[in-house]
Amino acid sequence: MIQIMKLSVSQFKDKLISYLYSITGKDLRTANNEDMYMAISYLLREIIGMNWEDSKIKYNNLKTVYILSFEYLPGKMLEKNLLYLGLRDIAESVLGELDFKLEDILDIETELGIGHGSLGAICDSYLDSLSTMQFPGFAYGIRYERGLMIQKLVDGIQIEEPDNWLKKTNVWELKKYYNYDIEYKDFQVKAQSFDFPYIGYDNKSVNTMRLWSAEPKNDLKFDSFSKGNLQEAYDEYIKSKSISEFLYPDDSTRKGKRFRLMQEYFYVSASIKDIIRRYFKYKGNILKLGDRICIEINDVHPILAIPELINILTVDYGLSYEMSFKISSKLFTYTNHTTLSESFELWDISLIEDVIPQLVKPIRYLDELSRKEFKEMGISDDEVFEMAIIQNSHLNSVNLASFVSRTINSLSDMHQYVLSKENLRGYYKYYKDKFIVKRGSINHRRWLLKSNKKLTDLISQTIGDDFKRDSNKMIELLEYKNDGILLDELGRIKYENKREVAEYLKKELGIKINPYSVFDMQLSRFHEYKRQLLNAFKIASDYFLLKENCNYDIVPRTYFFGGKAPSSYYIAKEIIAFINSLMKVINNDRLIKDKIKIVFIENLNISKTEFAIKAADVNESLATASKESASMSTLKFMMNGAITIGVSDGLNKEIFSDLGRGNYFEFGISSEEVMENDRGGYNAYEYYNQSPEIRNLINRLNNKSMTEFQYNFKPIYNMLIKYNDSFMVLRDFLSYKKAQERLEKRYRDEVGWNEMALINIAKSGKYSSDTTMLEFADMVWRINNENI
Repeated sequence: MIQIMKLSVSQFKDKLISYLYSITGKDLRTANNEDMYMAISYLLREIIGMNWEDSKIKYNNLKTVYILSFEYLPGKMLEKNLLYLGLRDIAESVLGELDFKLEDILDIETELGIGHGSLGAICDSYLDSLSTMQFPGFAYGIRYERGLMIQKLVDGIQIEEPDNWLKKTNVWELKKYYNYDIEYKDFQVKAQSFDFPYIGYDNKSVNTMRLWSAEPKNDLKFDSFSKGNLQEAYDEYIKSKSISEFLYPDDSTRKGKRFRLMQEYFYVSASIKDIIRRYFKYKGNILKLGDRICIEINDVHPILAIPELINILTVDYGLSYEMSFKISSKLFTYTNHTTLSESFELWDISLIEDVIPQLVKPIRYLDELSRKEFKEMGISDDEVFEMAIIQNSHLNSVNLASFVSRTINSLSDMHQYVLSKENLRGYYKYYKDKFIVKRGSINHRRWLLKSNKKLTDLISQTIGDDFKRDSNKMIELLEYKNDGILLDELGRIKYENKREVAEYLKKELGIKINPYSVFDMQLSRFHEYKRQLLNAFKIASDYFLLKENCNYDIVPRTYFFGGKAPSSYYIAKEIIAFINSLMKVINNDRLIKDKIKIVFIENLNISKTEFAIKAADVNESLATASKESASMSTLKFMMNGAITIGVSDGLNKEIFSDLGRGNYFEFGISSEEVMENDRGGYNAYEYYNQSPEIRNLINRLNNKSMTEFQYNFKPIYNMLIKYNDSFMVLRDFLSYKKAQERLEKRYRDEVGWNEMALINIAKSGKYSSDTTMLEFADMVWRINNENI
């Protein structure tokens, strides 16, 4: 076997040239960047493959955690794999000798289109940490052939196109021979497996992510094809392939819901069948299933795994429902990722009967069992209804998970508090022992070591390299918070990163920005609760002040926005159009002397976020209190030395407490106040009517004769005033503006700002996913890495 850390420059070079011949059929005289990308990727596949097989053998006799998630966000893998195998510098050196640039090779790769938001980022971090800490983990996902979407901006309006990420070969996946028949009421499909390696940092541990692709059970109808009836010939093929075509297809109609239900069942059925097959391959007795495996359900989408397992145990293995439930209640753990009621899936039982009737019986059994248990506990009828698995002829997925799962995990203390007061108050009241908090966390190797090499090198020079494996060591940076030389160097690195971003924008997009300006970023998916509107209103307000007085004293600021809106989310797409309208006018207004600039990063993805985030001075974390479980963006920005302005809610509340007052900028009402307002205590019109500043701003934006922006503001105006501003933008606007004034004042103190940045970096280490995985492994999943 190749010894990873001992692979010399000459060995690497020889293997690279060999793979160039065998994979592309070319040599150095004719090879281009694409050819070299294939060669170097297959070189790494050889190393990873050997370690992968060794890991499978080592993990055979250990209890395994199986992770079910609809999303993962691995980003690009070549650079990460080079870094983790200790080969990045060698690769760069060898490629340089051969007249290639590593950065050009890295640009060739396409990101995996199997995730979108924080859920995907969290699950990716967990898999990375499991491998790095050498715990046996196995993840399941869907191989979405066209991802979520590609976002195009046409005249500032979001247009969606398919994300054909598989158009180029995905060099990291291996098509396997494991496939399963998935049964629907009116037809069958085949789930085909593709395996993807997750390697550990600086070790030989490799865990597996298995992705399912939907394939037709039968080939096309040759007789129909021969007669020219193409629709009939390809009907089953198209129907089958569509199941794994897109991430989150629109489910706003009954047809859409039917399709989403088919997709969710396809995923969980294939995964549960594979888990059982793997169990019998290595372990044996079905009655001890819960002793040898743990199944972690991430968010609401995989919850049908519970009735599917019970159905398989009763039908295929002849177990009673009572025994099947007993086994299931030992092996399932559930992590809730949202407090938004719109994300708590309710499935019409009649729809389930029409699509997957085999699950109706286990669902009804669980509903009857839970109601019986609730009654025996003396729970009132109103509370029984609130906690019921079937409510008004609809399956409540989250109640199902809460009743069966051994643990119910929240991503922060505040997240659990909101669940206990709102969405899951009955379960929290009567099953409190199930509730735990294992906070949301990120992979510091991706968001620091990989994305910000200059800062990583500075940290290494200051406290050594131990932090790369143990992020808690980053706290040692606090010893240097009064070191003027280090703070100056930190500021210099931030400026260099900002200049790099500025040069890229000028070259690629023709946008000229000032690298000395404040780089203020809000990079997240577009949703009303994320409140990009707060940010946009502040920008518009400052712009109007500058128009009235071009000498108005503000620190020059460049605002970065990025994120996608779901294709069917009308108002979120309107907010994108509004921001782009602001950008068009402000960026071309010479009278304001470039004191404000706006950049909208089209089609934001992991790679673009990694590139931008290292240059950020300010992170805008503006989600309405009580509406976000944990903001992963805050952690990424914090780790790169950006200062957060945000609401003290979710994970932000814990982060702000750790940072200490003066190292962040807080605004807005509390979660308790928001929940009270949600019950009818909020009147947006009163805030609009009673505040001249708010009223004048909204009126000016809403009246085309009063504003320079060529945008029909009426939809946003109606959302705020007519429909009562559901996420309290107007309620928090003045508080937000005051926090921004405090921020600007602090930014003028360069030394003080750099000290804040250092404190943020130092205290970000405790939020590494390594720490969270240790806690999960020990206290939740009960897995170990002994003898590895």
